[in-house]
Amino acid sequence: MAAPIRIGRPPPRKPLNPRKLAAKTAVRKALKRRAAIIRPGVKRPSLLRQLSMGVVIIALFIAALPSAILLCFGMLPTMCAYLIDRLPQRYATRCVGALNFAGCWPYLLNLWKDGHNMIEAVHILLEPLTWLVIYGSAAAGWLCFLSFPAVAWALMDVFAGRRIAHLRKEQRKLIEDWGDDVTRAPIQPML
Repeated sequence: MAAPIRIGRPPPRKPLNPRKLAAKTAVRKALKRRAAIIRPGVKRPSLLRQLSMGVVIIALFIAALPSAILLCFGMLPTMCAYLIDRLPQRYATRCVGALNFAGCWPYLLNLWKDGHNMIEAVHILLEPLTWLVIYGSAAAGWLCFLSFPAVAWALMDVFAGRRIAHLRKEQRKLIEDWGDDVTRAPIQPML
């Protein structure tokens, strides 16, 4: 037997709990803010530019194959940081990439000095110390990226505390010179 067809207004809905409503709106606002941070009007490069960059990279890869092989394996942490990093400034990629390349640089110099051939490149890549230096420098890049903001906030707190202490000392001097009326006087705007 089929359900009867309702004609007219739908049944009244239960009112939402104010807490749930506030939570839903907060989540929506947070998602909008996150979307604005991730892509704040970033333009994609043109197809011509992408193709030309691809051609240049392939040509460099073919022309300097041993160096390209060393950099492809050595710069893997930078590639991972690029994929993980969502901010448009790419701070994680910059920190990890700079120190990761600094770890690759001595081995690139050795490769260029010793003949720049595939045998030397493979020999360098088979050394465990090479991996330790290259990936250790990338780990130092991650450490810098993760710890420097906290250090900067701590330093800002220290400087702000010193500034507050200095201003309170000046305030005490003013109260000694002018009395307690200084603290109650309204602030007059300067013209």
